[in-house]
Amino acid sequence: MLEYRDFINILKEAQELFMHRLKFEDSFEEVKVNVYGDKTLRIDLDMEDFLIERLRDEGFKGTIICEERGEVKLGDEKLYAIIDPLDGSFNARQRIPYCATAIAICKDFRLSDIIQAGVINLFTGDIFYADIQLLKLPYTPRKSDIRVVEVHLSRKLARPDLTQKLTRLLNEFKVYRWMGAIALSPCMVACNSISAFVSITGCRLLDIVPGLFIAYKAGKSILIEGNSRAKDIRLDVKKRVKCIVASNERILKLILQAIH
Repeated sequence: MLEYRDFINILKEAQELFMHRLKFEDSFEEVKVNVYGDKTLRIDLDMEDFLIERLRDEGFKGTIICEERGEVKLGDEKLYAIIDPLDGSFNARQRIPYCATAIAICKDFRLSDIIQAGVINLFTGDIFYADIQLLKLPYTPRKSDIRVVEVHLSRKLARPDLTQKLTRLLNEFKVYRWMGAIALSPCMVACNSISAFVSITGCRLLDIVPGLFIAYKAGKSILIEGNSRAKDIRLDVKKRVKCIVASNERILKLILQAIH
C-alpha cells in the first residue's frame, strides 16, 4: 500500500501529463492494437508508461495489470496494481471534460482484496479515493429525490431483445445519461450525483474495478453478473461483466425488476 500523499500525487501528476499531451495532435494517433484487441493511442502509451515508472519509483514490487501491455512485473511481492491510464479517450479527443485515470492496489482479485483505489477526472482534477480505513470524495454526498441512471450499452454487443429491457429501465428513472468514462461511473454513484450505473451488455473490469471499490466503501449496492455478494466474487480483469452499482437496495431492486 502506498502512502496516501504519494498515491494522490501520482494521480495529480497523471493529470498534468494529460493536460500537456492535449496540446499535441499526434497524441491521438493510433499506434498499435493492445492485448485486448483495442486500438491504442499514443497518449494511452505515454500515460501507461508514466504510471508504471511512478509506481516503480514509489517502491511497488508487485505486478501491474494494464490495458496496453497486459502484465508488467516489477517484483515478486503478491501485490497487484490494476491501472487504467486513460478511460474515456473519445471524450478526451473531443475535449469533452469527462475522462479519467484509475488505479487500484490489491492482494488478490476480489473487491474485498483491494486495499487502495483512486480515480481522477483528468479535466476537472476531482479525485475519488478509498483505502481500508479512509474514503475521500471531492464533494459531499447529497441525497436527491430525482432518480438518475447512467446506462452503458455496447453497440457491438447489443441484441434486439435488450430494447424492451432498456425501455423498461429508462421508464423507471426521471433522467438517464451515458457519459463515456466507466472509471468515473461508480464514483458518481458514491457521491449520489446519480442514483445508479447499469452496464447491460457488460464492461471490462479493468476499467471499473477502482471505482467499484470506492462505491463499495461508500456503502453502495453492487451486483456483478447477478451476484449480490460482489465483494467476494473473484474478478477476471480481462473479461467483460454485467454490473449494477446502485445508491441503495431499493434502487437496485427497481432496476432488477425492470431488466429481468
